[in-house]
Amino acid sequence: MLKKFLVLSIGLALWSGVASADIKSDLESGLSVTVALQNAIADGVTITNATADAVSAFPARAGEIIFAAVKMSPGLAGEIVMASATSGAEISVAVSEAIKAAPGKAGDIVAAAVRAVPEREIEITQAAILQNVDPGVVASATAAGRSIPSPFAPVSMPNTGIGRGGVTPYEGIASVS
Repeated sequence: MLKKFLVLSIGLALWSGVASADIKSDLESGLSVTVALQNAIADGVTITNATADAVSAFPARAGEIIFAAVKMSPGLAGEIVMASATSGAEISVAVSEAIKAAPGKAGDIVAAAVRAVPEREIEITQAAILQNVDPGVVASATAAGRSIPSPFAPVSMPNTGIGRGGVTPYEGIASVS
């Protein structure tokens, strides 16, 4: 069983390296970003992974790559921005280009960017506002992107056994039910 797992793991690692090399070679050979991304998708690579690979290989072309990827798959705009940010794209460029490609997904894009690089929230907010996104949408999206729990979130109480009969101690107080 372990041998099969190792063979499968090595095979997947080699396959992903080939896909990465393909998008890189497609872009180096002068193909458009859209065609290079389409070729990667045809080879079985997700748009998110293809974008991340392309941004890693050509960080100076990150804006062009992100724009094309979001234009191709606007429903995945947030995921594309997150993958791009973790692959070396400047977050303000990623946010700006993604919003240009899919303005209706601005809230998702901003929230995803804040999740990816929360310490750059101010730059993300500025990039979105410079793309004429409603400040209310930006504020809601940045709040949604933060992983800070709400003070009004329901609190999970421990199972104390109350209602099942018997004596149940709870924080030093015994109750009989």
